[in-house]
Amino acid sequence: MISDDELGHSISYWPSVSDLFMTLFVVAIALVGAVVLVVLPDPTDQLVVARIIGPVNQIRAQLGNLPPIENDSVKTIVETALQETAEHTVTRLNGYANAMGELGQEVVTRIDLERRIQALQAEAEQYHIALAEAQTATDTAARISEELQQATADLAAASAQVAELEQKVMTLELRQGIHLDDKPPIITIADADKRHFFSSGSATLTPDFKIDLTSGGFEEIAAEILKRNRDGRHAVDTLEIIGHTDGVPVARRGNLDVVLPLLLEGDSSSFERLTPGSNNDLGLLRALAIKHAWIEFVEQHSEREQLHPIAVRTYSAGQTLPVDAGGYRAADARSRRIELRLTKLR
Repeated sequence: MISDDELGHSISYWPSVSDLFMTLFVVAIALVGAVVLVVLPDPTDQLVVARIIGPVNQIRAQLGNLPPIENDSVKTIVETALQETAEHTVTRLNGYANAMGELGQEVVTRIDLERRIQALQAEAEQYHIALAEAQTATDTAARISEELQQATADLAAASAQVAELEQKVMTLELRQGIHLDDKPPIITIADADKRHFFSSGSATLTPDFKIDLTSGGFEEIAAEILKRNRDGRHAVDTLEIIGHTDGVPVARRGNLDVVLPLLLEGDSSSFERLTPGSNNDLGLLRALAIKHAWIEFVEQHSEREQLHPIAVRTYSAGQTLPVDAGGYRAADARSRRIELRLTKLR
């Protein structure tokens, strides 16, 4: 609720209840006196007039701006004074009525002001709540920003550590003769370079050829695998064996379509029954023969646990990649070769 001071003024014209009752009482006496004056059988009766003068003088005293009636006044003077008193009383009552109307308007205005103040207070409370929420959001954003900055700094530090570790690894591998981008060598076993190789048109390994493979190409491949996959690294995971032939035709009928599935299903004895019908067949059979020899080599190697995970894939290039460009029909011992390649496919 608001006070008069908050409204900026005070109401000074409020009539008291006693004033209103006194006024009504005086008016009633004046009316009674007028009636008495009119109906008296003997209006000159000075006793009656004297009784009327007292109450009328009280009214005139309450009005404050009328002189009292003399006690020895005659009837005509009393009538005139009584009429004057009544007129002033009505004027005063009209003033009270107007004041009451203005007061009622002030009350209505006062209530409207109170309601508006309450609405403004509620709106201000909502603003306070919104401000508190905005402050909370600002604090949260600041905290997230700090965490992001810290995460960025941590990431930068981690990146620096990774770069440092990569540099150390590179330095270590360079010392050990291995570079991160270094490709494993391709080991070639050619008819022209070795003491022993496959017989013409054959994919059978002789005992001497196996010895050459074990002490030569296989040991070199094993050393490369162990060097590149040590300390938990897996730089290579697959050994590819590619069989190449020269351009001399194979003059017999092959049976790979029939017998090869038996070999692939695990029947090792079927290898001796395989007959190549083309240089492509012959290149594949020679690659398969090298694969079986490699598997036997791994089983006897002291580091077989490191060599076992290496997958072996066999391919045939036939006569499609001769040493000399265009020598697809030449009988060239250099083109009759086996290539061993280490790579990473998984």
